[in-house]
Amino acid sequence: MKKIMCCVLSFVSLSTFAAECLQPETAPVALSKKSRAFAQTQARNTWEDWIWRGPLFRCPANGTQSCAYQWSEAKTTGYSWQIGGGLNLSKIPVIGEYLSILSLSGNYTNNKSLTTTFGWTATIQPGWYAQPIQVIKRRWKSGSYRGAFVNTGLGCSRGIAAPVTKSWYRWDDNKVAGKWASNIAESNYSSYNIHR
Repeated sequence: MKKIMCCVLSFVSLSTFAAECLQPETAPVALSKKSRAFAQTQARNTWEDWIWRGPLFRCPANGTQSCAYQWSEAKTTGYSWQIGGGLNLSKIPVIGEYLSILSLSGNYTNNKSLTTTFGWTATIQPGWYAQPIQVIKRRWKSGSYRGAFVNTGLGCSRGIAAPVTKSWYRWDDNKVAGKWASNIAESNYSSYNIHR
């Protein structure tokens, strides 16, 4: 009897510190909010995402040699750090909170903002247009996640009446799984778009 009790205590200790019952999941691996996205490939060039365009100004075509244009206001525009793309988890379950590539560095949030205090002056030729703009430079990237729960093949149950399934998972900080792809914000700038 003592031997049986000893084994039971050992099993509880293992489940508490080294593994976790993720019933009803039985997949070979499972991702979680602790899984860290990392880039493996990226596009050679960036592209410009114009997140805001202000009022359009036109310098008169006649009666002037040039126009001194100035947009003297502050503008704050919200934008998403990543847009488009998606996840390809190949039926890999996600444990807990929604999995996003925003864990790429741990410091990013999906909702960001760009604030610009315009006020500089530009010289516009007759018949030309000027417009204040805010731009995010993005690059298409793709990669995987590092860190996942790995199925140990051991059985467990989350209740006395629940069936036993092979749902014991251990966390592997180096396990790579899943795929993601998206347009990632790399930098930003504000300017006047001057054109005919």
